[in-house]
Amino acid sequence: AFVVYLKCLVTTAAKRIEGDSRPLMDYENPLEAMRKLLREREPWYRQADVEVKNDMRTAQQTAADIIVLARQQAGW
Repeated sequence: AFVVYLKCLVTTAAKRIEGDSRPLMDYENPLEAMRKLLREREPWYRQADVEVKNDMRTAQQTAADIIVLARQQAGW
């Protein structure tokens, strides 16, 4: 398996899910809830094979980056 951590700022993630129905974000302050979840989960996320920062990237650019990394590091 080749595991990729798609990393972005909490504010970016919040904008991306705006308007979605997410039970874990059903709080008075969803941004703070996301920060708390990230603090709890990031140690696990960091165990991925690679980390791809995608705040300022389109989905297509991010996918292209992942393909390059998979070919370089996972033998695809």
